[in-house]
Amino acid sequence: MALDDQRFKDHCLIVVGAGGKADEVLCQRRLQAGGRLAHFLMRCPEDPRVTFSITDDGLQHDFFTWQPPKGTMGISSFAAKLQAKPRTFWTKNGPDGIELGETHCLTVRYGTTGTPRHVTVTDEKGNILVEMSGQVVVDPDMYTAETLQVDVHNTELNAFGSFSWRFVTLAVIFQLLWQIGKISLSINFEMAATSGRVPWFRNLLAALNWCLTGNIICIEMTAFALTGTR
Repeated sequence: MALDDQRFKDHCLIVVGAGGKADEVLCQRRLQAGGRLAHFLMRCPEDPRVTFSITDDGLQHDFFTWQPPKGTMGISSFAAKLQAKPRTFWTKNGPDGIELGETHCLTVRYGTTGTPRHVTVTDEKGNILVEMSGQVVVDPDMYTAETLQVDVHNTELNAFGSFSWRFVTLAVIFQLLWQIGKISLSINFEMAATSGRVPWFRNLLAALNWCLTGNIICIEMTAFALTGTR
């Protein structure tokens, strides 16, 4: 079954550009919308390594491919500005973004509606290095960068979060400070306790421990730490 235009747009925005201001504006808008993004950095708008193709298969029925850049291909200087990180076995933080090598060839293929939907990167031997489908934009100008529809209609196709050390570190520091304070108070109350009096402070400290740290750490911060926000 062929996919419609919106589903391709939802799945990934693929930008092929020289890394100018328009590229940055368009990519930032896509990231703020929570969608997947891939950027392929070329030398100039007329880069001979970038070609266009309309295949018979692409005209008869649409197809979908998904072979993003491997971690060994690194990231481009442009992608680094977007806080992209190299792909690992478990996670991929930030958008995909590579610089075309001297022997690479990038082919933009058109879909059934006549719009560019597929990108293939091959080496000098014709081996496929990258093959991705989505909404393809080549060398966007500022008008396109500011007006192109980048929102994701199907929320299930939003980029999802990954492990975040930021919240783990915050949780550890907060817990350490609280536990030191709680133990100090507990020692002070226990030493001042007298026989026959209700040790009310024990329940109070237990309640404060859950309200101040248990709920936040166990539910909110743990969830952020495991699933991230990007």
